[in-house]
Amino acid sequence: MPDIMQACNGMSAEYLFQKDKQYDTSYDTGDKAIQCGRRNDIFKLWLMWRAKVSHRTNERLSVT
Repeated sequence: MPDIMQACNGMSAEYLFQKDKQYDTSYDTGDKAIQCGRRNDIFKLWLMWRAKVSHRTNERLSVT
């Protein structure tokens, strides 16, 4: 399962997950989480856009 999460969500952001830590970096799970990256931000934007566009489209259809 972790390999699937890495493949789907991994952004390989070296600026976030640097290897020069005082601990074993293999325990860092940040690159496997959906919160790491911009995908969740764009998804929220898409949902908002989708809701607004469908709301306006329904208003236009009911007027005509």
